[in-house]
Order: sequence, then C-alpha cells, then structure tokens
Amino acid sequence: AESADGRSWVKPGLGICEFGGSRDNNIILDHTTTRFDNFFVFKDANPACPPEERYKGVAVDGQDHWLWCFTSADAIHFRKAWRITDQGKFDTLNVAFWDRPRGRYLCYIRDFHDVPGSDLNAGVLDIRRLESPDFRGWTSPVRLDFGAAEDYPLYTNVVQPYYRADHVLVGFPSRYVERKEWSPSFDELPGRERRRRRMQVSPRYGLALTDCVFMSSRDGARWHRWDEAFLRPGPEREYNWVYRDCYPAWGMIETASDLPHAPNELSLYTFDNHWAMIPSRLRRYTIRVDGFVSRHAPYEPRRIVTKPFRFEGRALSVNFASSARGFLRVELSADGRKLRPAEQFGDSLDRTVAVGNGDA
Repeated sequence: AESADGRSWVKPGLGICEFGGSRDNNIILDHTTTRFDNFFVFKDANPACPPEERYKGVAVDGQDHWLWCFTSADAIHFRKAWRITDQGKFDTLNVAFWDRPRGRYLCYIRDFHDVPGSDLNAGVLDIRRLESPDFRGWTSPVRLDFGAAEDYPLYTNVVQPYYRADHVLVGFPSRYVERKEWSPSFDELPGRERRRRRMQVSPRYGLALTDCVFMSSRDGARWHRWDEAFLRPGPEREYNWVYRDCYPAWGMIETASDLPHAPNELSLYTFDNHWAMIPSRLRRYTIRVDGFVSRHAPYEPRRIVTKPFRFEGRALSVNFASSARGFLRVELSADGRKLRPAEQFGDSLDRTVAVGNGDA
C-alpha cells in the first residue's frame, strides 16, 4: 500500500503474484512459492548498502526454523537471500534496522525463558537483541535488560530509532496477559461465543488479552519501560479485548492535524478485527510529537530537577501543555547563579522558554 501523507492509502495493482486466477492485486510475495512468516521490511540507511539490497526483509521460514533476509531494490520485488540466525522462536514480527550513530545493524526477535519442560507457552515470552556489522554475521541473541522491572510476557517489540533523535531507540512491545480461568468479566465482553469456541483449540486463545507499553533505550541493550499501558483495547466493541489486540506496526509518520492551523501529529498504525473471520483493517492512532511519556503535575504545583546538561545554543524550548489556570516556570542554574523564570502557559510542541537575568 502507498500513501503520500500517511492518512490516505491506495493499493496499486502490481501484477506480481497470481491470486484467484488474476494478477490484478497488490501482493508482493506468495507463501505457496516462497516460505515465510511474519514478514518485516525496512529501508537500509547504511551508506555502504548496495543498491540491490536497499530494502531488506526479515522473515522466518516455518520449515527450517531460521530467520531469513530478503532483499529488494524497490521494496516490491524481493528475493530470499540468506539466513540470519536459528537462535530464537521468531513467532511474531521480528525487526531489524541500521543503527546510524553506532554504525551497526540491530535485530530484535521473539523468544521464551523460564520454560518448565517442553511447553513454551508455559514460559515467559521475551524480546532479544542481536547485532551485525554487515547484516550477514550476527551475534548470539541476548535478552533485553529492564533492570529491576517486573518480568512479564512481551510479544511484539517494534523497536526503532526515533526519527527526530536517532541516537534514542523506542519500542512499543505488546504485553501478554493470560487469565488463569474464565471469570464473569469474560461473559460481559462482546464476542463471548467466539471466545468460547477459540478455547476449544487452546484455552489461552480465549483467556489471553493484550495491550501495549512504551520503552526507550540509548544503547539498545538496557531499556526503561513504562508499565502504564501506552495503548489499551479501548471501549468494548465486537472484536477488541482479545489476544493479539494492540499490536502496533513498525514505524511512525508525522502527519497533518485535522484541526486548522494545529501543529503536526505523529501517526502510528495497528490492525483491527483479529479472530473476527472478517477482513482485517488498519487503524491510525495519533499523538503529539515527542508525546510518548511526560511529567504530570496535579492541581498542586510540582517541582522537577533535570540532570545537568551543557547548553550551547541561543534559546531553550519545551513541549508542554497546561490548563487555563495552570502554568510552567523554567529556572536555569549555572555556576551558582540562577536565571529567574517567567511564567508560561498554553499547549505547544516548541515554546521558547523565557527567563530573566540576575541572581536569585
């Protein structure tokens, strides 16, 4: 699918694969001729990347259980090129990209730990990282380090460099929550009978729910994860509050706002109607630019002290929002001197901070 603005999308007729007796479709790979699952594509930003490999795909072959690299010059015509690793489970979207600040490729995959016996689903789903200088030779996968944070199951990861500051990596892992047994709350959710039928195949297909959290890192190995849900299933509808709900796609796009004269937003995408036996669809979500997490003060004022930093510019700006009665004051302190803060109020992505001169 293609879009010029991240909002309106078209599906071009590519004529590559036959389906239903016709090539008038937008299919780029056929599973019956090229074995793959969980196909992921990125544009390789490595300056040394050959043109014929500018777009790379990552997918698992369900028969040999290896993660494979696919290559393309145009992001449409792909060939299955070489193996990456067989150390992992890979049963979700595995992502890779060029890490420009550190001059390496990173790949984030799915696996399990603390597995009691042969039942993988009785273990804890996790995310692992491997790296490569050339996308051919890879290190062994290592679990992400969340410090002392709770060790709960994580499904997809969609780790990526943040486009406004690519030395920072962000991720939107889907959190897997499996209830131990059917409870009255399941009876109140829409789709009860379909949920019961899925449980005949596996109990977790009815008892598991998913949402999405946010995490960030400056080295790709050690991560800070915010456990308050970033994306929730939302108001109960016929096909949400299910296992595999809240799975964001990789990537984000800065898009125009629907409000006249308002600043741009960030658009992220998920798919709806899982388990529905009806066509799935993409849904676009928007947040403010840089608006993943924030400090929040209640009605009573609060004080925040930042880490020390070196300031070399001519102006400081903040991304903030206040109520009509609320306010923000920014005080700068250096070499024992303090710049008196001026009051700021409003809702801006890039407000220049006004401060006065003089000692406190």
